[in-house]
Amino acid sequence: MNYKIRKATGKDNRGVRAIVNYFIRHSLSYYAGKRIPSCKGCIKYIKTTFGNSIYVVENEGKEIVGYGRLERPHGNERSALDRVAELCYFILPIHTGKGVGTRLLKVLKKDAKNLGIKTLLAHICSLNTQSLSFHKKNGFAEVGRISFPTRKNGKVFDVVWMRRFI
Repeated sequence: MNYKIRKATGKDNRGVRAIVNYFIRHSLSYYAGKRIPSCKGCIKYIKTTFGNSIYVVENEGKEIVGYGRLERPHGNERSALDRVAELCYFILPIHTGKGVGTRLLKVLKKDAKNLGIKTLLAHICSLNTQSLSFHKKNGFAEVGRISFPTRKNGKVFDVVWMRRFI
């Protein structure tokens, strides 16, 4: 299957919201907890994006099956961390393992370089071994672990912070 990665537009709010809500309900990958109830809520969520670096992944049927963005640390536009970005990306499970995540990460790294970002951060559920392996394979190293018991869907886990310099 061929996938297209393109800049997100306002028309993609429903698709992005559906993916976020999927991961909130069905995984430990997104642990913010509350689903995004409306497209208006999705727009507010997207406003923490760094330098308009937000993309969607479409399958051959033009369905949005993933998205990714560079997020401002703490959602703050004027931060001492203006050369740091957090990665936020999600691809529906049926579409993982096909190179899409690697392609999306490459696009986000290119944007980060163009924005003067020197450090990428990712925070990952300690039980998400697939994501931890993906990040290690792509040059990320664990730099911290929050070991208080985070709970979701009846499971307890740590939050692992990983970093990659670019």
